[in-house]
Amino acid sequence: MSENVSFAQSGRSPSLLSGLPQRLVQDGVISEDAANTALAAAKERNPTS
Repeated sequence: MSENVSFAQSGRSPSLLSGLPQRLVQDGVISEDAANTALAAAKERNPTS
C-alpha cells in the first residue's frame, strides 16, 4: 500500500518526518509534535544541513 493511501485511510496528513524520527513516532516513543520541534531546533543550531 502506498504511503498516500495509508494516510488517506487513516485520516492523517502526510508527515515531513523520515528515517529514525518517523520510526520513533510510529512506535509511539515520541509524539510527532515533539519530533518536529526537535528537528526544527537542530536545524536552528546547524543551519547548513
